Amino acid sequence: MSSSLLNQMANAAFWENFWEETIATVNAAFTYEELVLQVSPLSLVLALSPFFLRHYSQPPVYLQHNPFPRVKLLAAGVLICLEFLNVVLRRMRTDPQADTMVAAALIDLVAALTIGIILYIEQLHGIRASAFLRLYLFIGCIIDAAKGHLFHLEGGFSSALAIAVAAGFFRFLLLAMEVLPKKLPIVSETVELTTGEEIAREERRRPYFVYPRLFVSRQLRISIENGNLMPIADEFASDRLFEKLRTYWQLDDETADKLAKTRRNAQVNGKVPPPLELEGLISTCYAVWHTEFHRMLVPRLVFATCTFSQPFILKTILDVVAQDDSPLSHKICLVAVTLLAFVGVTIAKSSYAHMNYLMVTRLRGGLVTQVIEKTHRISYKDARASATTSLLSTDIDGIAATLPRVMELPVTFLETCFGIHALSWFVGNSSFLVLVPVLVSNVFSWFWGFVAGPALDACNKFAGSRVSKTSSVLYQLGGIKMVGLGPTMAKFLQRLRQEEMSLSARYRSFETVTIFSMQMANLMTPVWIVSKALSQDTFEDTVPPANVIFPILALVAAIQGPLGRLLDMSSTISSMNGRFDRIQKFLSLPERDEYRFIKNKHEPKYRRLPPGRERFIHPVEVVDVDVAPPGVRQPVLFRVDFSLTQGSITAIVGSPRTGKSTLLQGILGEASLIEGAICVQNEEMAICGQITWLQDVSILDNIIGPLPYNADFFRRVINCCLLQNDLSRLPGGADYIAGPGGRNLSTGQRQKIGIARTVYSRTAVMLFDDPFASLDRKTAVSILFHLFGASGLLREMGITVALVSYLRESLDVSDRVLLLDGRGYAALEDQPFQTPAFAASVKELFDSVPEGPSEEVDDAEREVIRRSLEFEKQEKLSSRVAAGNTPRTSSSDIGISALYLKPMGYVVAGLYSLLIFGLALGEHMPNIYLRDWIDSQSATYSVVGYASAAGVTCLIGTLSYWLLHVKLAPRASLELHQNLVDAITGTTLTFLSVVNMGSMLTLFDQDASTLSRQLPFYAMRTTHTLFSVIIKVYVVLSGAPYFIAFLPVIVFALHHIQKFYFETARQLRKLDIEAKAPLLKRFEETADGIMYMRAFRWLKADTRISFGLLNISQRAFYYLFYFQQWLVLVLGLFASGIAAGLACLVLFLPGKPTEATVGLSFLTLFQFSWTLERLFEVGTLLETSTWALDRLRNSLSKTPQESEREVTPAPEGWPSRGDIEFEHVTAKYEENSGTNALQNLTLVVGSGQRVGLIGRTRSGKTSILNAILGLVDYTGTITIDGINLATLSRDEIRSRLVTISQDQVRLDASIRTNLLPFTINNTTEAQNEEQQQRIEAAIREKDDELEEELKRFGIWSQLLGKSHLDTQLEDAGYTVSELQLLCIARAVLRQRETGSKVVLVDEVTTSVDVWKQSFVQDIMRESFTGCTMLVVARTEEAVLDVSVILEMSMGVIMHSARRDGT
Repeated sequence: MSSSLLNQMANAAFWENFWEETIATVNAAFTYEELVLQVSPLSLVLALSPFFLRHYSQPPVYLQHNPFPRVKLLAAGVLICLEFLNVVLRRMRTDPQADTMVAAALIDLVAALTIGIILYIEQLHGIRASAFLRLYLFIGCIIDAAKGHLFHLEGGFSSALAIAVAAGFFRFLLLAMEVLPKKLPIVSETVELTTGEEIAREERRRPYFVYPRLFVSRQLRISIENGNLMPIADEFASDRLFEKLRTYWQLDDETADKLAKTRRNAQVNGKVPPPLELEGLISTCYAVWHTEFHRMLVPRLVFATCTFSQPFILKTILDVVAQDDSPLSHKICLVAVTLLAFVGVTIAKSSYAHMNYLMVTRLRGGLVTQVIEKTHRISYKDARASATTSLLSTDIDGIAATLPRVMELPVTFLETCFGIHALSWFVGNSSFLVLVPVLVSNVFSWFWGFVAGPALDACNKFAGSRVSKTSSVLYQLGGIKMVGLGPTMAKFLQRLRQEEMSLSARYRSFETVTIFSMQMANLMTPVWIVSKALSQDTFEDTVPPANVIFPILALVAAIQGPLGRLLDMSSTISSMNGRFDRIQKFLSLPERDEYRFIKNKHEPKYRRLPPGRERFIHPVEVVDVDVAPPGVRQPVLFRVDFSLTQGSITAIVGSPRTGKSTLLQGILGEASLIEGAICVQNEEMAICGQITWLQDVSILDNIIGPLPYNADFFRRVINCCLLQNDLSRLPGGADYIAGPGGRNLSTGQRQKIGIARTVYSRTAVMLFDDPFASLDRKTAVSILFHLFGASGLLREMGITVALVSYLRESLDVSDRVLLLDGRGYAALEDQPFQTPAFAASVKELFDSVPEGPSEEVDDAEREVIRRSLEFEKQEKLSSRVAAGNTPRTSSSDIGISALYLKPMGYVVAGLYSLLIFGLALGEHMPNIYLRDWIDSQSATYSVVGYASAAGVTCLIGTLSYWLLHVKLAPRASLELHQNLVDAITGTTLTFLSVVNMGSMLTLFDQDASTLSRQLPFYAMRTTHTLFSVIIKVYVVLSGAPYFIAFLPVIVFALHHIQKFYFETARQLRKLDIEAKAPLLKRFEETADGIMYMRAFRWLKADTRISFGLLNISQRAFYYLFYFQQWLVLVLGLFASGIAAGLACLVLFLPGKPTEATVGLSFLTLFQFSWTLERLFEVGTLLETSTWALDRLRNSLSKTPQESEREVTPAPEGWPSRGDIEFEHVTAKYEENSGTNALQNLTLVVGSGQRVGLIGRTRSGKTSILNAILGLVDYTGTITIDGINLATLSRDEIRSRLVTISQDQVRLDASIRTNLLPFTINNTTEAQNEEQQQRIEAAIREKDDELEEELKRFGIWSQLLGKSHLDTQLEDAGYTVSELQLLCIARAVLRQRETGSKVVLVDEVTTSVDVWKQSFVQDIMRESFTGCTMLVVARTEEAVLDVSVILEMSMGVIMHSARRDGT
């Protein structure tokens, strides 16, 4: 006999003797009934009682003593007396079982005493009733009823029966009083207001897992349907979580003082201030919620215990099936134990997950509140650069996903160790081999990650670049179509997508290798362990019996899960630590340095005033200040010394980039103060910046903020800011929603609202940083005198004002002028100026300042916004009507699926589905093979066949993954992307002017990623899991043929569960998104406007609003997780019922199946609940992914296209003369519009003639160009060189003509590509060295031409020291004026290349500096000699170099004039 067999037999004998001795010892102390009914549950109560006693004793005393709790304590005292009496009566017995009964009674007495203590402490310290206490009392009532029944059967009425009945009565009385609401007098007034709500919430929460109808309370269902979720417990309130975490997350005074000194030294030395030195965020969170963390491990241990009991239960069932003479009681107990194990797994799993989600909800709320509060205390620059929204949407949500796995690490380790030890009872020391496949797979995946990682990084990097370039094209698509680049850009966008798919396919090919290794580890591990069992000497000539093989497989399956998580724990912990570190890095940012001296409130410790200087004489005093922009150490202003006197208006003037804005930010405390001091009497200051910060609320709320509403003063402010006309035209007036960043308002309207907000604040000091920059001159001057004039509102209120403005009239309303000379120094003089040099400098400064925008610009912008909002309103209305009248049905789902499957090919998709079915069947085939092998005991079966079944499945799984992600999904994604590109580049100009390009960009970004990655993956997973469920049902039914009668019931139940779950989960997910969106938007608005909020002292109001939005988001977040655990519970109980039914059928009914069949059925059933959960989960994710496909379908169907027409090719060299003729042309942009853009226009332009088209906005001047370019539909005839444009392709017309559009086309590419945009898709490759030399010579020659052209326009010097023509446009540093010159240079090169004799110019000089306009016109005259030119401008002065001027109005020519005056 071999040594391994001897060791195994000795090991078995040892454990057999150990368990026999243990059972004998237990039986000597307790009877079986007492062990089941008393000792086991009461021991658990005693073990957990210390934790609950500590938990309930920590809060302060909330409730006063009154008769109701005294009744509860009296009932508890009576129960203790009854248990004591039970001990005495049992001690008086003389039968042999007296000692064992006394031991059990003593445990009862100790448990009753413990419960009494818990009841007393909980009654004083807790507002809510204890779930632990109610659970114990409920179980105690059941135990007392069972004991009473046993005593009645043994001897009828007796003292033991009476005590059991009385104890049960008082336990039931205590349970009833615990269930009743706790409406008691409150000791602490601080909690009195919240107690009623707390009790009410407890009453609503209590039915969640109690009432029928799928265990979801009626209140929760109604709240979900109405979209107004019930509040959760007050312990999850944002303010409470913030205070709880802040207690551990703060600096003591000594450390804070030391840090302030260190930061000051860093500033003096020109270094970056150090971050805050705080405790680790992870350790802090653990210290705050350590009790909750420890409590979560209890249900996790119960889950592990029940899970690892299932293989041994399976072995016992198979032993009973093999025996015909097993007693009935043994079978009944076996059914009960089976049901208990399955229910235990379900309850423990859902309880652990629920406690995890409670913990995650606490953690999420605590971290978000800290981020909100921290945003208020950091600098303006840090707030804008920190991307706080990503902390919430990525890092905090990522912690929520990884925390449960990290928290179960100790139990996972114990599970793995125990599983390996339990497996050794069957296979001996070979049990450790279960580690090898998983370990090898993980090690291989880690090393292979060094190969696949760069491919993934390259793919993600290119995807980001593609989205950026796509965004650039989409937002300029109107101008791109106008200059004829539409087809070129469409091809460019599709080429980018193809390159991205190629990189993705490369990464997916690498990932396929990893998938194969994972498949091998999952499927070959059981094969290896079973082969080791087969190689034992005991089973040399035959396969091991079913009661050995299937418990081994069950143990391997139970080990693989925790083992995989354990080996993957390093990356999980690393990921969670990284997210915590990013949050901690933000929370550790240096706080804003309040360097100002604030009267009676703040005095910086490490700053001093110069000797002899007095403080707080004036509202603002700037003393010898060196100041730099925020976050910069190099000052832009030196030794600035001045003060703002009470009620004065000080004009701050200077050329651009002289530090005017920096100086105002310094007064606010938002700049970097290098030297000197700033003293203010009050920190409340109002500011109006160049770029107005607005929130997505009403105009009224944007103006008044959290201040009380004063109707009279509000109307006066509105009148002074000239907003009354704007409000009268806007729907809702002052209640009109401004939109994100004020998107629903024109630039001028936003600026006027910013001025009104500053004035309404009524602070003692107001700072205006060029507030009129976006207003036309007439409006700006009017507002200036209404506010700052001699009888202006601010003069009347005695406000101290610092004003920066380009208006010369600002000198007329100011008392003093502070001049910044551009070299970093400032000079201050009172009005009138006493120094001639000072007056001359001011005059020279205002003479060089360009005029502001014209009134027409704002009118045109308002019109575009109006049309865009009307379009969005119609889209939302149609979507709402469609959603209400035509909900998604199976036919609509089929239509969406067909949209994705059609590019793949229906036959290919069907064959792929068969491959997935083969994969699902292959995963079950090794076990089915074993079943047949055990049943047949045939020599035709072997380990090779068993291993081959697993190996083939691995190959099928790898092939299915590779086919999907490398072949099929890219094919569908590319075709859908092409359809989208064609739709958006072929749409009308009207649609481009009203559509929200942000939502359109989502189709190219997030939705494109979904269609190429998530959607195919979830579709494959859903199909695979569905096939797995079907196969599992078949395998389970094979173990009990009678069970097939219940199949319709099973299908009916699953159908209703999935229907209810999908509908409710969809609504909850929608509520979660809707609840999170305002919070994220608030984060963005706070980060963008933190400087304004601090100046206006709105931080407390912002904290209150943000915390309120977080509370709403927390509800949806919690209930979404809660409902997922509802699914786990229901499916687990459903599987438990099937398990109990299967056990009954195989144990009690005749015609039992074979042991192997029963073993396979139960082995499959162990994973049935988990598979059902995955099916519902991936089905939900698949449905979510199809929303992207639905949005794409709607976009393709609702994007209007330019009308089709029969076309013929244009002659070569057309247009060669430039004769243009309009004959009775009438054009309109919208078919249903009652206004014509052109009205019966007849016009003849001769070859080489230059015609200027002038007029107000919407006069029709640009419509002439649009009609020529085919951007607007028209009737009549337009010919160029005798060819009717209606017979030519629109794209060909646009590419043959030279157009300089008003909208600058700026490609996200090099300067060379921006000058030659039609070559963006050229990828010429040389076939030999000679051809390569010719290509390089041609490129050099072309580059020389481009360089000369840029030098001629004066924009070449900016590229020196960079990459010359290879410099990216965004890195060139061009101003807006210089970018317009670049666009003109592009047109010159295009005309030179094509020889076109028609040039269309649309208001190009509006973006060119005044002193360069004549220079630009000279270049255009020289470059376009002999060309016919149509030049559009607003005024006659802007079209100096034309021979004829046509004045347009309402689509007709009102007046024409020649330059010679005729």
